[in-house]
Amino acid sequence: MNKRWSVSGLLGLWILFCTTLFAQTTTNSPYSGFGLGDLNRPLLSRNSAMGGVGVGISDKFAINRMNPASYSDLWRFTADVSAFYQSVMLQTSTDKNRLETGGFQGISLVFKKSKPFAVALGMQPYSTVGYETIQFRQLISGVDTLDYYSRRTGTGGLNDVYLGVSGRLFKKRLGLGLNAQYIFGKVESGWETALSTDLAPPRTFAERRFNGFGLQLGIQYGDTLRSIDSSLVWRAGLTVDLVPAMNARSNVIAETYYPFGETAIYLRDTLQSNRDTALTLPVQYGLGVSLGKLDKFTVGIDFVTQDWSSYRYFQTEPLGRNTRITVGGEWIPDITSYKKFFSRIAYRIGGYYDQSYITVRGTNINTIGLTAGLGIPLGPTNFSRFNIGFEWNQRGTTNNNLIQETGYRLILGISFVEPWFNPRKYD
Repeated sequence: MNKRWSVSGLLGLWILFCTTLFAQTTTNSPYSGFGLGDLNRPLLSRNSAMGGVGVGISDKFAINRMNPASYSDLWRFTADVSAFYQSVMLQTSTDKNRLETGGFQGISLVFKKSKPFAVALGMQPYSTVGYETIQFRQLISGVDTLDYYSRRTGTGGLNDVYLGVSGRLFKKRLGLGLNAQYIFGKVESGWETALSTDLAPPRTFAERRFNGFGLQLGIQYGDTLRSIDSSLVWRAGLTVDLVPAMNARSNVIAETYYPFGETAIYLRDTLQSNRDTALTLPVQYGLGVSLGKLDKFTVGIDFVTQDWSSYRYFQTEPLGRNTRITVGGEWIPDITSYKKFFSRIAYRIGGYYDQSYITVRGTNINTIGLTAGLGIPLGPTNFSRFNIGFEWNQRGTTNNNLIQETGYRLILGISFVEPWFNPRKYD
C-alpha cells in the first residue's frame, strides 16, 4: 500500500471524527457566562502540549496558528486537525461535582511550494458557552418563610473560519503574515426565579447571534547566533488581533405556564425582537521570543494581553484586562535516526498563567496550567506525526463562596506533512 495514501486516509478519518464534534457544547463552566464565554486560543496539537506558546516560534513540519508569519517556514503542504476530552471538578467550600465533555479543537491546512510564500485555510472554535447554575434561597417575611431558587443556563459559542497568507523577506530573516477571519455563532441563555414548590415556573430566554470580520497580523524576525553557535536560531514575534465590526442580533422571549384542567400550555411573549447591536471587540496584542536549534530543540515565552473593560453587551459584571504568560519547549533527540524510533519522537512541555478578564465579588478568576505531550512519527521516512497532549489546569477559588475548577484535558491530533499539490516534473 502506498504510504502516502495510508497516512492521508488516517487523516481523513480523523477530520471526519473531529468535525462531528464541532457543534457540541465543549465547556461546563459557570464562568463561561461572562463576556463572549470561554475564549479559545488559536492552538493546534503541537502548541497545546507546549503550554500554548507560539508567537515567536516557527517550524518546518508543524503549523503554528499563533502567528501567521510562520506559515511560510513550512517545508511543504501541511495539515493539522485535533480534538480533546476533558474532565473538570467543580468545587465550592462545601460541595464537589465532576463534569466531562469533549469536542473539536481545530483544523488548519497550509499550502506551500518551494517559494517563500504560503497560503493557509482553517477553522476552530473562537469561544464556548456551557453552564447551568441553581441558587436556593429563603425569603423571610414576619413569621413566614418562603423557599425559592434562581436558575441560569447558557449554551453555544462562536466559530472562527480564516484564510491566511505569509511570506519571507530579507534573506528569509523577516516573516510577514495575515489571517482574514470570519467569526460567527449563537449563544442561548435562560433564567428563571420561582418558589421551590412551582412545577413549571415562568422562564425567560435570550438568543444572540453574532457575525463579523477580523484580522490577525503577524510579524517574525530571526537570525542565527553566529558569535556563539551558528546552528542556534533566535526569533522574535509580534501579533495584533483586530475585530473592528461585530454585529449582534438578540431576541428575548418570556414563557409563562398556564394550567387548563388536566392539560397545560406555555404561552410565549416576545420581549425583544431582532435587535441589532454593533460591537467592537478589544484589540489583542501578543509578543513572543524563542531560541532553538534546527530539528533539535525549541524553547519560547509569550506575553498576550487584551483589555475588555469597555465591553458591555449583555454584561452585568464589569470585565477587566486578560493577560497571559506562557512558556514551553520541544526536544527531538535525533530526527534523522530512522532506526531508533524513540529518538524521532518530539517531547514537549510547557506552562501558563492566565489573568482572566472576569472579576466576581472583587476576586479575579485566574488560571494556571501545566502541559506535556509527544509527537509520534507515523513512519520511518516521513515527518507526519500523531500528537498527544495532556493539560492540568486550575481556575478560580473557593473564597467568597465562589467555584474553583480543577481540570484535566487530553488532546489528540494528527499533523500531516506530504508533497501534495506540487506539479510533476516527469510523466
